[in-house]
Amino acid sequence: MFVLLICWVVIGITAGFVGTKVTDLRGDDPKLGMIAGALGAVLGGGIFHFLKHPPPNATDYFSTLIAAVAGVLVTVIWFAARKAAA
Repeated sequence: MFVLLICWVVIGITAGFVGTKVTDLRGDDPKLGMIAGALGAVLGGGIFHFLKHPPPNATDYFSTLIAAVAGVLVTVIWFAARKAAA
């Protein structure tokens, strides 16, 4: 389970980093997008893992995919909110 959690965090940080490079918000700290992506990935992967009840192993590719989608989604929502506030 711990390895799967680390995978979700890495995927979320990657999604947040790519999101900060794609969006052009001047003066925005890229760490905030990376944190938002990591939180979204852990939340999405955790919810999917909780609902599916798979055996705890690091080869749960579908929960990793769900974590990636959730990380991107939370990052997009974060940047949309930041853009609307600016």
